[in-house]
Amino acid sequence: MANTERPGGSLSGLTEGEAREFHRIFVQSFILWVVICFFAHVLVWFWRPWFPGAESMKTSMLDGLQSATQLLTFVA
Repeated sequence: MANTERPGGSLSGLTEGEAREFHRIFVQSFILWVVICFFAHVLVWFWRPWFPGAESMKTSMLDGLQSATQLLTFVA
């Protein structure tokens, strides 16, 4: 590929001002997305915590294994 001159002097063709504006909007959108995701994770945590405390771990791992085995044998 030949070295051709690009408008604006950049690979994207954006001017310096346009690139700064795009970056500003991108960063703001990313921060908003992270805040929304964090808020959604907090709501799900309140609904069903994925790291339960000791008081809610009344069943053993073997009980879970037996339930899974029963489910698999029922399906098959």
